Amino acid sequence: MGLIFIFGTVAGDGSYEWDFINRESSTETSSYDLDMNYTGGNYTLHAQIGMTEASGGTYNETSWSFVPNVSGAESGYSFDLSNREAISGVDPTDGSKWKQNWTWGGNKPTTDEESYGQLDLNLDVDYGPFSSVDVGIKYRDHDRSQGRQAYSWHAPGTSNVADGYMWWAFDECPTLDTCGQTTGTESVADNVVNGNLTEQRAGDREAFMQLGFGGDADYAISDSLGEIWDINESILSLYAQGNFSGDSFRGNVGVRVVQTSQTASSYNFSLDSWGLNTVGSKSGNVDVDWLTPAYLEWVTEKRDYTEVLPSFNIAFDATENQIVRFGAARVMSRPNYSDLAPIESVGALNVEFPTGTSGNPDLKPQIADQFDVTWEWYFDDSSVVSVAYFYKDIQSYRTTGSYIAPYFNEQDDEWVDVTINRPDNGLGGSTDGLEIGYQQAFGNFGLASNYTYTNADSNQARVEGVAGSGLVEGASDHMFNATAYYENETFGARLMYNYRTEWYKGVSWTGAELWNKSYGQLDFSSSYTISENFNVVFEAVNLTDEEVIEYDGKESRLMSVYQNGRRFVLGLNVSF
Repeated sequence: MGLIFIFGTVAGDGSYEWDFINRESSTETSSYDLDMNYTGGNYTLHAQIGMTEASGGTYNETSWSFVPNVSGAESGYSFDLSNREAISGVDPTDGSKWKQNWTWGGNKPTTDEESYGQLDLNLDVDYGPFSSVDVGIKYRDHDRSQGRQAYSWHAPGTSNVADGYMWWAFDECPTLDTCGQTTGTESVADNVVNGNLTEQRAGDREAFMQLGFGGDADYAISDSLGEIWDINESILSLYAQGNFSGDSFRGNVGVRVVQTSQTASSYNFSLDSWGLNTVGSKSGNVDVDWLTPAYLEWVTEKRDYTEVLPSFNIAFDATENQIVRFGAARVMSRPNYSDLAPIESVGALNVEFPTGTSGNPDLKPQIADQFDVTWEWYFDDSSVVSVAYFYKDIQSYRTTGSYIAPYFNEQDDEWVDVTINRPDNGLGGSTDGLEIGYQQAFGNFGLASNYTYTNADSNQARVEGVAGSGLVEGASDHMFNATAYYENETFGARLMYNYRTEWYKGVSWTGAELWNKSYGQLDFSSSYTISENFNVVFEAVNLTDEEVIEYDGKESRLMSVYQNGRRFVLGLNVSF
């Protein structure tokens, strides 16, 4: 196991870089839905058909990195990642002290389409305690795809430059303050970073985009084979449910049968060309055989599975204003589409311990047998106190496995072993916890809050040195939310706070155990009804400008700090 340095000082000739990432991204969505209802003498019929489609992602990216343009002791620096990223070294406000290092980019478009249809029948019956029966069928066909191309400005022959356009651009624009690549100095929030990074040069996005794509700029275009995939998932479900009631109880019992057909497609290729396949260039002059795997084939893996999911729910009136509820069910959670893709991609190959990631089309859904019991006390109008205990017996947690794959490092002309991390079917476990809720109205004002304690255990042993072993993804020990609201016939406003303690997010692409530090967020939403057909809405997300902090196992090993900012939405809803 390699050493992890959290802080230190590099006396001189230090290697660190400053990246400017410039992307052109967009998203388009559309949906169509037809909903029909019909009521007969003793039955109700519901039918629904529709489709949704979306496309988006990164359509162009050119990113540039810079390293110190000084040598000797002047290039030394110190760093401390134990709390906030703190680097003190070469002056980041002096563009002449930063020289060109590399440029990279590409595109990453995605598409998502779904067609669906369902038919539901509610039939009145008189059979013992049963008063009605629900039966139905639903079909859903979902396609998700991802494309990925890499642009190589250093490809031989780009812009008719023998060793590549990138090197010509570096000669023309050797430092950060040439070619109009900056727009002055900007401040970085000092609660995110420390050291002399809090004041730095501001990159000029348009200048970088022009240097990468405009004029005589040229680059080879290669399919990044390990990141291109297509997933199709068709789901057919049938259900039947009986609804019953008596003097002081009511509930339902039912079963759902779900059949899933999954098709996962991607490229299978030899690992002798960095996982790239050159398909062209901006100018059309670059040899398309520059990066070509010896073997390349589009392959498809198919898989079907069927689950039977029974459920039972019952509520008892303990007193006039107290209810006790009990529920039991088998439930299913399918894997993420990106986890199912049969792909394999790697990072830098010229490092000591190269790593990569892959998908797993054999990843199973998580199945859980669960039950819960809840006590509710309705002590006033629109006011309730509730306490619930829940338990889940989980058959298989999503975990992370790894294997070694050889890749050819063209830069050093050698094969290297790469550790590939991928999602796997782990052992099961159990989750139980307690949930306490409170809601009370004070005229037009009101409060609502909820606290949840969760204890999640895995049957897998915790093994020293095996990343992710014995851990459960996504589970915080404590979660809390509170809402203060005001509502009348025309106006409504809500102030909402959500908080959760730290949680494990899985093994990152570096092979580290990725954790998210405790996080709380304050949001606001409001609406005003102008008329029967017009409604104005206003939302403010993340009012306190919270930051997302990720770390490797311990908070002293900082991985990343994201400050996504506040978001404001003003909209008009029109109905007719």
